[in-house]
Formats: sequence, C-alpha cells, structure tokens
Amino acid sequence: MDNFLRPQFTPKQKEELAFIQRAQTQAPVNIVGIAKLFGLGVWEDHKLPPGIAAKIFHDPKHGGRLGYSIVIRGQDSRQRKNFSVAHELAHYILHRDKFAGSSLIDDSFYDSGLGVFKEADANALAVDFLMPWHLILEYAHLDIAELAKKFDVPEGAMRLRLQDRPEAAKTPALAI
Repeated sequence: MDNFLRPQFTPKQKEELAFIQRAQTQAPVNIVGIAKLFGLGVWEDHKLPPGIAAKIFHDPKHGGRLGYSIVIRGQDSRQRKNFSVAHELAHYILHRDKFAGSSLIDDSFYDSGLGVFKEADANALAVDFLMPWHLILEYAHLDIAELAKKFDVPEGAMRLRLQDRPEAAKTPALAI
C-alpha cells in the first residue's frame, strides 16, 4: 500500500490494510471477495441511476459483520464495478468517521462530497487494492497490455500505475 497520499495511517488502518494485503494473493485481485471477508456486504443494484457509481451505507440487516454494505451500479462494466468496490472499501478504511451510522454516495466521477483530497486518497488506495506492486512485479515479464488483461483493469490504468513507480521503468518488460 505504498501509492498513497495520506501521510500516516492509524494503527487500526494499518491492521486493516495488512489484512487486505494478505488477501491479495493472485491477479486479478478478487476485491469483492476481499470486501466480504473484510466484513462488508457487497451487492449490485440495477436501479442506481447513471450518475451514481456506488454507495456505502450503514446496513445492520445485510451489511456483513461490520454492519455496512457497498452497493454498486449493476449496469456498469466488471472493471468499473471492481474499482467502485475498491474505492468504497478505501472510504470505509480511511473515512468511516465521516459517515458513521449513515451513508456515503459517490457519483460517476467518484465525488462523494468529502473533498478532493479525501477522494484522491480513496482513489489511490483503490488502485493499490486492484494493482498491488507485489503482484505486478511477479508478472514483470508481461507487457502493459498483458498486465492489464491479467489484472482485469483498463490498459490506461495499468500504464498510469506503472508511472507511479520510477523503478518499474528499469525493468525492460515494464518500461513505458
């Protein structure tokens, strides 16, 4: 979890991030499975309007052991759904104090109203969840298109991920 804008994690956040990292065992990362193991409910809603990507909300009935559910827009692509789950999981870890007992709704641009820095934090952590460096480096022999396919992410997202880490450019297969 090294691609992150937040200067410091709390001990609880470090523990939660370590749990997620232990669950990142293969590509593509099963973020829905990880969120459920983490203790959140995850489900699709085909009635979410086009302007809403996802929401996380207090859900004592179906919200898993933590009492929160992530709802993603059913009509979105698999890659978009995975990013939405990763983004909402990141909000839960980083910002749950801002919506405790309530909800947080991200529009199609992943703007929940928490502010640009908190959204950037959630985006960066979501990228870490879906494209962890320890797995990317396992597949250093692949080119960008093959890596994107392996991780089930858009090629542009993988290209941006590789730009985050200058030493990746030193590996011929990861040169961009």
